[in-house]
Amino acid sequence: MNRINTVVLCAVLFAVVPGCTVRAGGGGRGGGQGAGQAARAEGELLGERWVDGRSDRDVIRAANQGRFRQIVIAVEGSALAMDNVVVTFGDGSTFSPPTRLVFDQNSRSRVIDLPGGARNIQHIDFRYGNLPGGGRARVAVYGR
Repeated sequence: MNRINTVVLCAVLFAVVPGCTVRAGGGGRGGGQGAGQAARAEGELLGERWVDGRSDRDVIRAANQGRFRQIVIAVEGSALAMDNVVVTFGDGSTFSPPTRLVFDQNSRSRVIDLPGGARNIQHIDFRYGNLPGGGRARVAVYGR
């Protein structure tokens, strides 16, 4: 199955199965392409944070003032469980995808569609914790 068919299949599955746990992957396998490099190929960097591995909450302030319809989350350096993601738009409204994301080291999420067409993103709040044996990780969010 080629990459485009895989992305379409994943998008369909996640559209019809809300609230499921996602094992994010794909960035660190085959071809030597890291999660960040794969996500950059799909979008523009909105911001990034280095997280220390304990259960915590962080905010990524969107560095780009463009309008976006989708986001991709990339994690490098350590496995990470992301329990909650809240995107705050320029008008103050929020969106929280109903999934729990579990990232392998050097992996990325599926493409997450944002509601309401192209919108300015003010910031992304996320709550996370490392998986056993995990360490410091870089979390980056890309928009397109």
